[in-house]
Amino acid sequence: MKDLRAEHELLICIARRTLDERLVDRLRDLIQQNIVWEYLFNSASIHGLLPLLATHLLATSRDLLPAPILQQLRADCVESAKSNFYLLRELMRVLQLFDAQGIRALAFKGPVLGHIVYGDVGLRRPGDLDLLISKEDFLRAKDLLQSNGFLMEPQLSAAQQKAHLGFHCEIQFCNQDQFSVVDLHWGLTPKSFPFFVRFEDLWARRQTVRLAGQPIQTFSKEDLLLYLCVHGAKHYWNRLEWIAAVAQLSCLRSPLDWSKVSRLADTTSNQKTLQLGLLLATDLFGFKLSEPATELLKDSRQLQKTALALKEKLFMNPSVAPTQIAAFRWNLQIMNRRRYAVQSFLRSIFVPTISDWQKVDLPDALYPLYYATRPLLLLKKYGTRKP
Repeated sequence: MKDLRAEHELLICIARRTLDERLVDRLRDLIQQNIVWEYLFNSASIHGLLPLLATHLLATSRDLLPAPILQQLRADCVESAKSNFYLLRELMRVLQLFDAQGIRALAFKGPVLGHIVYGDVGLRRPGDLDLLISKEDFLRAKDLLQSNGFLMEPQLSAAQQKAHLGFHCEIQFCNQDQFSVVDLHWGLTPKSFPFFVRFEDLWARRQTVRLAGQPIQTFSKEDLLLYLCVHGAKHYWNRLEWIAAVAQLSCLRSPLDWSKVSRLADTTSNQKTLQLGLLLATDLFGFKLSEPATELLKDSRQLQKTALALKEKLFMNPSVAPTQIAAFRWNLQIMNRRRYAVQSFLRSIFVPTISDWQKVDLPDALYPLYYATRPLLLLKKYGTRKP
């Protein structure tokens, strides 16, 4: 990576479960290179790495840290641990509610991902609780959450909810005290980003992990790896922690079944997204894939150019979402078939979203008009964007 700042290299050093002696030495060298601490903390926050930053600096470099920085790192560690364990308690509560009503749910991301890839629920930044259910169970799950203090946000009309269930993949339920949010998923991606995987298949391949002594159902390691690569690609791989999770999962002591990963990528039509995630993970973190995993990277020369471009932009932190045209060009690079990119482009232009419903309030009887208003809203949005 060109002109890599010391702060950025430091983040790459700490974005992993453990540090070997070489990394510890390099980390200590970097700390002594006039680190701009405010910039480092801000970058770590943007990239979801504050818990890992605090943990590794406190474990390896206390003697080199200024007193105010040491104090802030300790406070960050305590706050992250408290927030994550609160979320874990909420996750247990919601899963118990679902189980009592016979609603199958797979927990992923959040504390569960922290446990799987880092061995500690507190080493990922606190976020939402992500649960995947069967679409057929959505109405029951919605009623159950709302009767237990979680309100759907935003509230949707009957026509909006039907459309959202058809084209999108999740909606938030916010606890009334605003301390926790359940992202309820009935799919893993919207239709605009194809990922051909069924809940029943994920459930059949699920694994059980134990958190705080309680069993939790989640994705198999192979399904999780592919999902992380799809999720990263959908969001342009602009967060280092997403790449770190792929790297950590790819080299767990309990190895993945790479032949199964390959089959899953084929059946879900996500060979390119898998390859791109593995290229980024190996390039940034320098670990070697096993021979079966290396086979997956055959015929990835064009994607190597994409990975290089992504690495160069990783720390630029763009705050403006890409236009539909930019997203189309990106999808042409990473989707297995051009028609998927074309379909995604058309859906992004014509399929209404929650933000459209919030800008234009139409009665359910006139819902079809949203398909005409969305292109107009996009034209207004991007037509007024400064060059």
